[in-house]
Amino acid sequence: MKAFVRQPLLWFALASLSVFALHARFRGEDPHTIQVPPGLGSEREHWKLQQAAEREARALGLWRDDPQAIALARERVAALRARPVAPPTDAELREFLERHREAFDDPERYAFEQVFFDPRRGDADARARTAERELEAGGDPAKLGDPFRFPAVLTAEPAARVRAVFGQAFLDALSKARPGTWQTLRSPDGVHLVRLVKKTAGRRIDVADARSELARAFELEQRAIREREALERAESEYRFVDEP
Repeated sequence: MKAFVRQPLLWFALASLSVFALHARFRGEDPHTIQVPPGLGSEREHWKLQQAAEREARALGLWRDDPQAIALARERVAALRARPVAPPTDAELREFLERHREAFDDPERYAFEQVFFDPRRGDADARARTAERELEAGGDPAKLGDPFRFPAVLTAEPAARVRAVFGQAFLDALSKARPGTWQTLRSPDGVHLVRLVKKTAGRRIDVADARSELARAFELEQRAIREREALERAESEYRFVDEP
């Protein structure tokens, strides 16, 4: 007990906590209730964690009126709330890679030309058939078709990007297309005359090929998980109320 009362930092922290609680009560505030302002958007969850950390920092006596001291205290307390990320094992990296293959594998790529026909501007199929005859006769594809939100000539587009822009059915048809010939393919936007130039096969990556990149990405994911867990703990200790 004597050792306990001789700890000045402990007494300072307890006194700070008491002063903070009394100050909040004097102002009619609940120190465990945090008002959440509107309009935070995607920053809402991170803001809540930081506010909980600031409350703890003030209670521990780390806070001063200096905004830089507030920021430092919030970061220190937030760091204390999160568990350190241990270096990943090979098994963890393999599991992580399987969940995120599309981000690490060398993707299948396509080089192709496309001329777009918008159904809102008339019969897209009929106009595409007319344009196909012009192209077979040596016509300039840049002078045909309607404006589109993607370039007319693509040199090495990953399969995932083709799918995102043109749709899965378009990608499936493109993967089976004959190089060098114009063919009619469809996307959610309309009709496309497409000439495949080259298809490059992808390559599956293993852990040995990208160990350092995988380890960095694994650490970022784990830190995000830790922050989520810290927020969940904060939300169990504090009541967040949306401001009207």
